[in-house]
Amino acid sequence: MDRDRARKRCEPSQIALGRGANNHVRAVNTTLALLDEQLCAFLRWAQGRQATGVLFRERNNLSAAARGHIRHEVEAMRHILREMRQSLGLSPSVQDAADAIWSWCWTLLEPLQELTGKRLRRYGDPPPGLAGYLEPRVMALCDHLERILNITSEARGREEEPPAG
Repeated sequence: MDRDRARKRCEPSQIALGRGANNHVRAVNTTLALLDEQLCAFLRWAQGRQATGVLFRERNNLSAAARGHIRHEVEAMRHILREMRQSLGLSPSVQDAADAIWSWCWTLLEPLQELTGKRLRRYGDPPPGLAGYLEPRVMALCDHLERILNITSEARGREEEPPAG
């Protein structure tokens, strides 16, 4: 089906959102919020972002022309999303930094703990000295994650940003 024709097929004023539409609107809202979240990532890359860590690196191999085209396409998509938000009464999804960091810390703790002596043996006997080398370093990484968990626990549930300072 032609996308332009499909988009124009039904005007917002023709949509009757009654009580039974709550599940549909929630599904639409969730899917479009996920799309918009990824559009944010696309824009960061189109603006030249290239994250660099110790064991993780992004390679931004987009040409200047490709970056411009992506920015254009994202803006066109956001135009449609704004119209849909207004027409369907959709609400933006809000991701709190504290909640995201807290969740990732919990997600990462278990795999890290799998790198300690006893648990490492499930993959066979580790090379001599590996468990002794890993144990204190992995435990230190876990300690740091737990401190980050404590820091973010204080901020979780806070509705507004604290004053800068």
